Amino acid sequence: MESFRKTQNFSLIILSLGMVVSAHASDVFCGKDFDNTYNGQVIDLEDPLPCSAGDNPNYAVLISGDNIHFLLNGNSITAEEDDEPLIGISITGSGNHVTGPGTIEGFGIGEDTNGNIVIENAVNNHVSRLSLNEGENGVLILSNASGEDEQANGNHIYHNIVNNPVSHGILVLGTNDGSAQLNYIYHNSIQETMFGINVRALSGSSANNNDIYDKSIQKTSFPGIVVNSGDVGSADSNQIHDNSIHDIESNGILVLASGGSANENLVFLNHIIRPGDAAIALIDQGGFIADNAIGGNFATQPLGSPVYCDSSGQSNQWPVNTIGLQLVFGTPGPC
Repeated sequence: MESFRKTQNFSLIILSLGMVVSAHASDVFCGKDFDNTYNGQVIDLEDPLPCSAGDNPNYAVLISGDNIHFLLNGNSITAEEDDEPLIGISITGSGNHVTGPGTIEGFGIGEDTNGNIVIENAVNNHVSRLSLNEGENGVLILSNASGEDEQANGNHIYHNIVNNPVSHGILVLGTNDGSAQLNYIYHNSIQETMFGINVRALSGSSANNNDIYDKSIQKTSFPGIVVNSGDVGSADSNQIHDNSIHDIESNGILVLASGGSANENLVFLNHIIRPGDAAIALIDQGGFIADNAIGGNFATQPLGSPVYCDSSGQSNQWPVNTIGLQLVFGTPGPC
């Protein structure tokens, strides 16, 4: 009886602290929705999971609940060739963790806003320790409508290896007045794609205050990292730092305003090796670029201008950068 009381008291303490006792679920199948009845549970993938559009055309697995831990345990979720669902793991709930080791491969080819993992209008999710192969995008963080329930903020993407997706290693995208802000993208390796990382604000949306750091990006056909505003969107106050970017066919890092604002972004302490164009570029295409700071970067063997600015903006700052063994001070052009 005394032992029962102690156990009961301990359980009450756990509940009073807001802790959730994990439950395990092994009923993972193609098209499964882990909804709010699974909140707070641990989901173990126990076997490889090949999925086709015939199982579910939209996703292999959907996590629509909150605070769910989905563990791949070294297994894979793969798309059947020429019959793949649009998304491997779709996350529309918040506070979830998708954790490897494990592989997600081949989803959403030909569909710009799909891919191996898509976090849509959801906050504070974590994706880590995965191999994300092929497919349209390795990871997409998407906010596609205005309102508190349509934010895609505060998500963490880290310790992943992204190989050979069609469009993006990682895409942070705001559209239709949405908000994709305060996302943290770090300790990832990306190679063999069009864009390494693209932070993009369209249609009045905001993609601000995202932090991109400590990445290895190589062999992309377009810029390694892009901050891009268009259609009166804002891509402001993002930080790009401590990244290693090499063998890029275009600019190493590009800050681009094409109809919106790209202001107060910080680009510092990046290593950029053998870019096919400028190591770092600020370009205004009908938008506004101001108060960006580019400093402490190291670039070597650029095929274009080491640092390049084509902007009618103002107050962009270029503290000392290193090009090969040469220190470069000041503004590289009209800026």
